[in-house]
Amino acid sequence: MEGIDDPVLAMVTLGCAFTELDDLPTRDDRTRLLVETRRRWRLGEEEADEMLSLARWLVAQCGSGQAAMGRVGRRLARIDDGTAWRDLQPFLQTLGEGQLSGTRQEALDDLQRKLTRAARA
Repeated sequence: MEGIDDPVLAMVTLGCAFTELDDLPTRDDRTRLLVETRRRWRLGEEEADEMLSLARWLVAQCGSGQAAMGRVGRRLARIDDGTAWRDLQPFLQTLGEGQLSGTRQEALDDLQRKLTRAARA
C-alpha cells in the first residue's frame, strides 16, 4: 500500500473495502459506490470506473475488506493533509446507508482515530 500517494484513491479504496466488511457487495452497493465516487470528487464516468477498478484490486491484494481498512487507513493517515476525515466520513456514511453494522462502525471509529490523530500531529 506504500505506492498509494493519492488521498482520493486511498479514500475510494477504503470505500470499496467498507462495502465488503459485512458481506460481498451487492449490485446496489457497487452502484452507490460509483455514484458517490463520481459526485464527491467530481469525476467523469471513465475516470471513476478506472479508480474503482484499481481500488478493488488494492482491496484484493490486502486479502479482505477488513485488512484493507487497516492497511489503507494507515497509509492515508501518512499522506493526509488534514482534510481526509472531513471528506471520508460522509462518503462512508452514505455507503452504509445510515445504519452501520457493528463491524462497519468499528472500522469508521478506527479511521477517525487514525485520521484525526494525523491531523493534530
